[in-house]
Amino acid sequence: MLNIKGYLLKPVCRENIKEVINRVIRDIEEEKEQVVLRSLYNTAILSQQQEHFLKSIINGTISYKDNLYERLDNLNLACLKHYFKVAVCNFEPADNKNRGFFLPESIIKKSNEYWNKLGFPTISHIGYIIIFICAAGPVTKNDCNHYLKGFKSYMENQACLNDSPWSLTIGVGNTYNDICKASHSYSEALFAHSYKYFKGVDSVIYYQELLPLQVPKQLDYKINEVISNIINNIYKNEMVSLHANMHTLFGFIEDNAGYSATDTKFICLDIIFTLLSKIEDRGLLVGSLNKIDIARQVNSTKALSELKSFFLNTIGSLIEQSIKSIRDNNDRFIVEAKRYIYENLSYKITLEDISDHLHLNPNYFSGLFRKKTGKTFSDYIVEIRMEKARELLINPEYSIKEIATKVGYDDYSYFCKIFKSREGVTPLKYRSRLFGGIQPQESGSKEPSLKTIGGIAE
Repeated sequence: MLNIKGYLLKPVCRENIKEVINRVIRDIEEEKEQVVLRSLYNTAILSQQQEHFLKSIINGTISYKDNLYERLDNLNLACLKHYFKVAVCNFEPADNKNRGFFLPESIIKKSNEYWNKLGFPTISHIGYIIIFICAAGPVTKNDCNHYLKGFKSYMENQACLNDSPWSLTIGVGNTYNDICKASHSYSEALFAHSYKYFKGVDSVIYYQELLPLQVPKQLDYKINEVISNIINNIYKNEMVSLHANMHTLFGFIEDNAGYSATDTKFICLDIIFTLLSKIEDRGLLVGSLNKIDIARQVNSTKALSELKSFFLNTIGSLIEQSIKSIRDNNDRFIVEAKRYIYENLSYKITLEDISDHLHLNPNYFSGLFRKKTGKTFSDYIVEIRMEKARELLINPEYSIKEIATKVGYDDYSYFCKIFKSREGVTPLKYRSRLFGGIQPQESGSKEPSLKTIGGIAE
């Protein structure tokens, strides 16, 4: 209400009356301006107090000792005495060129206009529009969808979003009717919002719908198993199994959605870098794949589909280079196979064992070995065992039985049979000839009889 002002009127000339009236009008207008300014000032103070209070409750820095419900009344926030959900909204430019830590003032202003009309407290905080959706009873998903769809439609028609395309992603926490639990609903809303990596932008994500999708504890083991299979598939050139395993890996993540975006990116990098490391260890150069560039590109992905596409393309390039390197460096596999045989001669060595060691398909390795050496893998193994046996027979300190064990034969009789089929004489006779017909003393068992070794006569 305007203050009453009195004016001492002294006799004035008729021509001065107009000036006096104009002066009164100016004074009244100035008083009106002061009233408006005082009103705006008081409103601004109240708005600042509301904002500070709302930020305090979502950050969990207030308690029941702070006369909460009395403060809610004083701050015109009585709606928070009842049921509420916290929703966090984030606007992102499609091209990411104008993206900053804070939202543009024009977006904040238009957002506040919409939610203030509905009577829902709203603040802007760390790049998000944060809304307290309130109701006298529990806030349902249908209620939220109605308000949030209206908000998206309202913002799409605003000039502040017409300069460039923007996406709006909203995360919604659970319902509470205790103001001190606002921080819980806020944390849940942020967690739900982070799932835009999996759900996609321009979506509304409810925390309550994510709870059943938590990853089972045993899933880590399954993922590690698939990662191991992928590595083996690449080195064995098992293309069909490789692609199946890669899609299985992403299927675990997509179906369970329990990993954060950061964890998912780390898993993919771990697979790629593990493959790179193993290939480089095998002497297969992968010069065009730069780890820093790969990490940068993985980190910049904005959606799981984008990450999956990059992952498959990168692995595809790795496979292509690996196959080319294998084709150009087959001799290295033969050298490594021979080294492996010599170092493990006292053990049973199968085609599958050495193929696994070389990360090659057994059939592929068998054909490659025969092509390069002119011998089958099994014949070569026997040849090397007999060669080593002849070498050891020169040393009288080893018994025939000990020599059989050292060259990979647990069955002493079978060793003698194989040795005779190759050398024409038994190991004992071979040693006797080495020493001019004199049989050296040895601590091992006697040579088996002819009957024992299948009736093969000397």
